[in-house]
Amino acid sequence: MTSCVTCTEATNLRYGPDPDPSVICLSTSSIAPIDAQSVVGIIDIEIDGQAATIDTIAVLPGTSRRGVGTALLNHAMQLLPSTVTSLDAWTRGDAGANAWYQKFGFRENFRYLHVYLASGDSLDGFAVPKPLSKPVTAFMHAGSEHEEHMRAAYHRVHVCRQYLLPVAGGA
Repeated sequence: MTSCVTCTEATNLRYGPDPDPSVICLSTSSIAPIDAQSVVGIIDIEIDGQAATIDTIAVLPGTSRRGVGTALLNHAMQLLPSTVTSLDAWTRGDAGANAWYQKFGFRENFRYLHVYLASGDSLDGFAVPKPLSKPVTAFMHAGSEHEEHMRAAYHRVHVCRQYLLPVAGGA
């Protein structure tokens, strides 16, 4: 069974006289379930006034679909200060990640494109001041209304989505 403790308590429980390797380590911004060998998941939430953003949520390959991410999110929600009124997260085109956020009530709030200029992509439209040469690579943003055009011109185009979850006075 996984339990939730501070990092100091986790260290004591994990390496003390009766080690318990299945603890969750809490720090200011992250929670990490720990099994006997390794960290199996982490969530990092940045809080800025009334808004909070999931900067990172990840589970160790091979541990997905075992409830680790769900446990992390549920516990993190309990730790949000009462002043937080919204929690958001940003994703790309990963259908599983998008469905996971939607399952917890997150709704898409905004989207835009990440566009990468790579070898073989057209340099048409790039204006570069002298004495600089044309770009070799570039990373750009574009409005989602330009997706068809961007996909025709560039090999790497990703739809980025902001998901938003209202939080009623903290969770």
